[in-house]
Amino acid sequence: MDCPLQTVHMCLLKGILGVKRTTPNWSVLRECGQEPLQFYWSRAPVRFYNALLCSNNSTLAKVLKADIAMSTINKKCWSAEFLDAFHGLERSSNFQHCVRTFQTIPQSPFVVDVRKRLRSIWYQANQLGNEDQMDKTAKYHNWVALPLRTVTVDGPPFPAPRYLHLDLGRQTQRSVARFRLHSHALRVETRSWDHGGTCDKCGLQAIQDKKTRSFLVPLHANVFVEASICRLFFQAC
Repeated sequence: MDCPLQTVHMCLLKGILGVKRTTPNWSVLRECGQEPLQFYWSRAPVRFYNALLCSNNSTLAKVLKADIAMSTINKKCWSAEFLDAFHGLERSSNFQHCVRTFQTIPQSPFVVDVRKRLRSIWYQANQLGNEDQMDKTAKYHNWVALPLRTVTVDGPPFPAPRYLHLDLGRQTQRSVARFRLHSHALRVETRSWDHGGTCDKCGLQAIQDKKTRSFLVPLHANVFVEASICRLFFQAC
């Protein structure tokens, strides 16, 4: 995620949602139904390799085969780096075998494997631990994110939440996005340097997070949940 192009991509998505720049990149991508640019960069070399292998130009085919043969002794040549890129994929050995035997790489299985590798962060988020030790990405995945779709070749990798398809107005859409992506101004965000994180709206001595502010505080104070959430968002703006 440290590539300049990926940084521009993330700034654009965060600007559309109206969330802070510190909001986790993986959560923002999933909220918008987007894939990181690395997915497209991984797919492009495979297409390039297949095109070279199927080229009518015999010189290109000979250069490619020579470069593949060189990969066993020179780890800095293009083919060596291309083969290394398959590490971590479910069918990496099959793809590497295709390259070493001068066969085309099947696009569909490769795309599915790349998407599975990029989705591994969400599989890790399923390992729930102490709530205080969960990061924002894990909380987003387990609390508000829509269920993961089956990994396929076509179609968006994640379903976009319904509020992004509605004409809610800029302020309301930003408030909903901030709530879902943990980009708010509650004390759970500032407890490391201020207030200790305890809620100042009730006497429950609970950490002031989304669940406490939206449900426990309104019940304790006998006010509506909708009003509490509304005040939360206007304070965060």
